[in-house]
Amino acid sequence: MTKEPATKTLAVAIGFLVTLVLLPTIFTESGAATADLQNATEDWPMLGGDPQRNFYRSYTIKPPLNLKWKYTTGALPESFYIESSPAIYDQSVIVGGKDGILRALNIQDGRELWTFHAQGPIRSSPTVFEGNVFVGSDDGSVYAVNANTGKLIWQFGTEDKVWSSPTFSNGTVIVGSHDTYLYAFDSSTGALRWKFKAGDWIVSSPIVVDGWVYFGSEDGYLYAVSFADGKVKWKSFLENRVWSSPSYSQGRLYVGSRSWNIYAVNAEDGTIAWRYQTEYIIRSSVAVGNGILYTGSTDAKVYALSASDGKFLWSFLTKGAINTNTPVVAGEVVYATSEDGFLYALDARSGNLMWKYDAGAQIISSPAISLLNSTGTVYVHSSDDTIHALTAGTSDAKEATTMLPTGSRNDSTTILEVTLIAIGVIVATVYALGRRYKRGNK
Repeated sequence: MTKEPATKTLAVAIGFLVTLVLLPTIFTESGAATADLQNATEDWPMLGGDPQRNFYRSYTIKPPLNLKWKYTTGALPESFYIESSPAIYDQSVIVGGKDGILRALNIQDGRELWTFHAQGPIRSSPTVFEGNVFVGSDDGSVYAVNANTGKLIWQFGTEDKVWSSPTFSNGTVIVGSHDTYLYAFDSSTGALRWKFKAGDWIVSSPIVVDGWVYFGSEDGYLYAVSFADGKVKWKSFLENRVWSSPSYSQGRLYVGSRSWNIYAVNAEDGTIAWRYQTEYIIRSSVAVGNGILYTGSTDAKVYALSASDGKFLWSFLTKGAINTNTPVVAGEVVYATSEDGFLYALDARSGNLMWKYDAGAQIISSPAISLLNSTGTVYVHSSDDTIHALTAGTSDAKEATTMLPTGSRNDSTTILEVTLIAIGVIVATVYALGRRYKRGNK
């Protein structure tokens, strides 16, 4: 044996094995790029996760999940229409409570980091941008507090309750109130920039897209007003009250109403592209991901529809109404909550039940999701003012979850396992080839 063939053999083998190790970092189990897992923000800074309120992340958080921690205020469970959903910022989970306290909890263990006391229940979901938290309260105020300390920065009093969740764009905070006005504030000072009067309450949480603000109202209209000065561009009648917050994707707004319908509305002119009728009132907003819409209805079902034409794809029946709680999409999994007290993990393509978790009380808020050291976590706020953090990693609290048979999906080899196996193969193979190389040079 000569030196040259042995050298070539060794080089080719090592190149092949390096590729083997890199493959798990390029592809997930479903074939999607895991660059999203490594580079995606850990934060979920507002209701819906982003300014378009798509309730979507491309990374998959695969069940079963285990209880990492939970925090409770000890409040009595309360049946209501709307409750604060968590925001994830830096190393904290920020959420409002029926006791009027805005809390920041340590993302690792649920320890209380700081509290801020409003003068009424906080049903609005907090929005976090540029180190500040913006949130509304039943006391009629919109608050800005420091995200790291909880200290008050400014307060603006509207004339009625604020259940709407703020949005933020270019130094401006925008939020609706039960007093029928949509308000725009300077984010630093709280100074009023403009306000727009709708025909009734504004529970819907606004979004800002390309210089326009979109939101719904109790008067049954979906509105488009100018981000610059609040002047109306168009309004589209959706046949009944609109609590649902619009979601935006590819030139369309997706929103539900008390008319039992889910609508696709053209953002340019407010014309209705299509509608789909469920079996009861819709207060839930719409998650948008991979060309599919996901929403809940008070008929207790989670629906999946084609975003392009509203074609029915599947539905999943829970055992309780789904009010303003909106499903969240984590790659190939939909996480949905219901008044029956369960968090459900559903296959995003088929709607099949993969797993569920019993929170022990009704759930009326939307889940939030985040990544921490590439580990996915789902956060849920139940009606007894308990925050549940459920992770795809291991936990000492496995009894807190209920695993359901789902076939081979849950027996798949994980990326970590593949990597460890590949490393073992490299060590053994390089050792063997090294010995062969030495023999070839004797």
